[in-house]
Amino acid sequence: MINKNNKATAVIMPPEEYDRVYIQQFKESITKGVADGDTGYVISTEELERQLSERRKLTQDKYITT
Repeated sequence: MINKNNKATAVIMPPEEYDRVYIQQFKESITKGVADGDTGYVISTEELERQLSERRKLTQDKYITT
C-alpha cells in the first residue's frame, strides 16, 4: 500500500489479481441490477438524469470557493 499524507492512495497487486477482483465486482453489479429489475426497483430515465444533475451540482458546489 502506498500512503500520501498518512492516507492510502494506491495498492499494488499483480495484474491477474486485479482482473479477478474487477471481473468479480462486475458480475456482482450485473446480478444486483437484474435483481433490482426483477423486483421493480427501477427509476425512469428522467429521474436518473435529475438525480445525476443534482449530484453534479453538489460536487461542483463542494469545490467552488467564495
